Amino acid sequence: MFLLASGLAGIRENDGFAIAITGMVIVFSALVLISLALTALPRVLAVLNEYYPEKVELVAPRTRPAAAAGEPEIAAAAAFAMHLHRGGSS
Repeated sequence: MFLLASGLAGIRENDGFAIAITGMVIVFSALVLISLALTALPRVLAVLNEYYPEKVELVAPRTRPAAAAGEPEIAAAAAFAMHLHRGGSS
């Protein structure tokens, strides 16, 4: 079996520095391309939006239902219950 020399001498003999630098250049290039793609993405989407605009659905605003007949009494009962729960006296 082929035995690799260890240490700095082994790295020199087996082109370790060239392989390491090549790997770093590849990773750096990929990161630069990803960064450029992310930077250009808003501009590309703006151009695409002119050809394929978003569909806007018009929705009627929600209206609050009319107050029920017993709503003030319910609110008063809830407030009194909270007052008693917190240690208030009647």
